[in-house]
Amino acid sequence: MSVFAFAHKELKELLRDRRAVFLTFVLPMFIYPATFSFSTLLQQRESAKEGVRVYDVAVTGSASLRGAIDADERLAVVERADTTGLRDEVRAQQIEAWVLGPDELAAAGGATPDVSVVFVGSRPSSEIARDRLREVLEETRRRDAIARWQAAGGAGDPEDLVTFEEVDVATATESGGARVGRLLPMFLIMTLFFAGSALAVDIVAGEKERGTLETLFLSPVPRGTIAASKYMVAAGAMLVAGIGNVASLAFCYSRGWIDTRGGHEPIELSTTGVIMSFVLIVPLALVIGGLLLGVSAKARSMKEGQFHVMPVTLLALVPALFASSQEVRLGYFTAAIPVANVALAVRDGFLGTLSWSLFAAVFVASLGWGLLAMRWATAILTREDTILGFDPEPMFGRTRAGRRRAAILGMALTVLAFFYVGQWMQARDLEIGLALSLWVLLPVCAALTLRFAWSGGRLPDLLSLRAPRPQAALGAMMLGAGMLIPILGVIEHLQSRFLPMPEFAMDWAEDLGGGRRLLTFFLIAVTPGICEELTFRGAFLGLLRRTGSTRAAVLLSSIFFGVIHLSVFRFLPTLLLGSILGFLTVRTRSIVPAMLFHMVYNGLAYSWADSLAEQSIHSAALWGGSMALLAAGLILVRSGSRAEH
Repeated sequence: MSVFAFAHKELKELLRDRRAVFLTFVLPMFIYPATFSFSTLLQQRESAKEGVRVYDVAVTGSASLRGAIDADERLAVVERADTTGLRDEVRAQQIEAWVLGPDELAAAGGATPDVSVVFVGSRPSSEIARDRLREVLEETRRRDAIARWQAAGGAGDPEDLVTFEEVDVATATESGGARVGRLLPMFLIMTLFFAGSALAVDIVAGEKERGTLETLFLSPVPRGTIAASKYMVAAGAMLVAGIGNVASLAFCYSRGWIDTRGGHEPIELSTTGVIMSFVLIVPLALVIGGLLLGVSAKARSMKEGQFHVMPVTLLALVPALFASSQEVRLGYFTAAIPVANVALAVRDGFLGTLSWSLFAAVFVASLGWGLLAMRWATAILTREDTILGFDPEPMFGRTRAGRRRAAILGMALTVLAFFYVGQWMQARDLEIGLALSLWVLLPVCAALTLRFAWSGGRLPDLLSLRAPRPQAALGAMMLGAGMLIPILGVIEHLQSRFLPMPEFAMDWAEDLGGGRRLLTFFLIAVTPGICEELTFRGAFLGLLRRTGSTRAAVLLSSIFFGVIHLSVFRFLPTLLLGSILGFLTVRTRSIVPAMLFHMVYNGLAYSWADSLAEQSIHSAALWGGSMALLAAGLILVRSGSRAEH
């Protein structure tokens, strides 16, 4: 029997599974675009309602101010004999806002602003009334400025002295492609992973759980043929789902059914960009299909397979984020990075800047990765232990494998919590949000992971909470100081050639502390040195070492350490630093050296990084001092290491 005959059999079984069909085809092709279009429709209807609504506001103060507000067709001034309860009326939604004019403020004791607007920021209608009042007040201020200008002998409008004109040289296709290109690659990759995971888990782990996989491989057909048929169905289904997703989203964008920037007009897209995207989905489906099949083949049940693909999907979304930033450019180096290359190429294709040479480089590189993924998946699928399998164990059972899965799940959820909750807190107040994220959110996530994946023993031993030898502590501090120049001069210098860091990503520390350097130093150096180390080199590394090899534990905890910094530009340096910190913890059997290393490195990076010019980083004196610190630090750490018992 041929590969196509077995593929036909797999496809028939797939079509019988309504759940897999829904997740693979219906959801990405219709539900996602319909959801976004419906959301845009609701926004349009709400905007239409708000466009004719009249907002009740109270005004106390000058008569001219009252007249200007009352003259606006969207605002209605309500009369109140007693103004003492107006603030409570705003909170109770009896009125949307309250304007205190100059006379009222002067009577209240001489407040600094000329006009004060009281509103409820958590209520959309009150915010809209606030914005409308701001427009009226700005127009009133402008008329007053013109009157004073003319009274002083000026002619015309003072704003006429300087005219401002915007000239957008981008074509409609380029503007539309820039909007769509930032979002569509992420949706595409999410679609392929989420749709492919349901299919891959079912045709491998599902058949293993049902007991049909062993029977299938006992048929008188080469195992490679059966594995190739499964790969063909998985990759083919993802190809159809991906093309359908891009086509439906592009259609909705072009019809103006999806809102991208506050407007509802149709978006003009490049036909060439759409065709390039369709073509690039082919090798991308081959890569993801092989990856998901190989990962799911290691599972012994449907639940275990779904758990295995979750962290893979999460990590794959990191390179997909490249496309969300115009600062990340597609070159011949990034064209070789799997998944990220297609995301960047799709973005540039819609933007209209993707050259045919780079398109060919991305296609060839992705095709090569796809063939490697197919070979890897086939090798796993044809192994004896994969075919025979074992009885499914509880997903998070008290076995080494179960506890390892629990620890990985805890790390993945920590990243998600830090992304959603931590970013939300920091967006409201950067200093307080960062402190809460590190001192509260991270320890809570680490404690929950410890509780979930606990295997007994003493907590201080798992966290490596023991005093280090003095020479190990001193050596760690010297290593932290010595690593600054290699990271800035080599790692970040090489990265800047292929993945240049934008200015906004380098200047974030300037927003901390409000100029108070001691507070900034505490938030950047001391706090991460304690909280991040207790979480990653304490809880996570300790749990992973109990369930697998030390090398794998250090690498996996370092990967999540890089991901949680939520920046594709900082992933490589933080991954390297995480590996060094893990090595220090394992070598000294104490978390304290890693804390000291972390504090010294972050402190020096904050204090000196801005003052180090590009030429001074490569000076012989700095490199000589850095190498001396590294050598001395390694010697001290080695002499202060503790033997494992």
